[in-house]
Amino acid sequence: NDMKFNLKQLLKGKKHDISFNSIELIFNILKNVDNKNKFRIYLISVLVLLNGITESSIFLSILPFLQSVSDPAPLLNNKYIQILQIANQNELILFTSIFFLSCLLFSTLFRMFALLCINKLTAIISVNIAKKLLRNILSQKYDFHINTNSSDLLFLLTTERASLTRVLRSVASALAFSITF
Repeated sequence: NDMKFNLKQLLKGKKHDISFNSIELIFNILKNVDNKNKFRIYLISVLVLLNGITESSIFLSILPFLQSVSDPAPLLNNKYIQILQIANQNELILFTSIFFLSCLLFSTLFRMFALLCINKLTAIISVNIAKKLLRNILSQKYDFHINTNSSDLLFLLTTERASLTRVLRSVASALAFSITF
């Protein structure tokens, strides 16, 4: 008896057709995420927006640096630069270089932190869904277990979980880093 199952049917505990698209997969995943992890998804969304702002700071901080190298006179006459008591072009270049590198370092560290949070959350979600899949498999009727090869179920469970993790990480990373202001 050649029984084929997939993530969707195991989440629902029913037998269905083997194929469905990625968007439907994402919505099915979100339906099966508990409230605690939905809140974490919200927090990561805020983190992603903040990451977009830090990415923008790199572009904004390069402009004063380029201005200080090419034509420093407008910057040296700026009231904010005068408050810092920067008197010549060399000090201005040093200040704008340090400012640019600081923005770059902060943005890079923030991006790494965001990636760490995204990877950790996708791992948590995929483990929770794998638990639900296993629970659904184990709660099937006796006839199901008699007629189904357990190694096929184990193979399906491990491959579907790995696929789920890849999809979650890909979607989360793509969404996370497509937001740059």
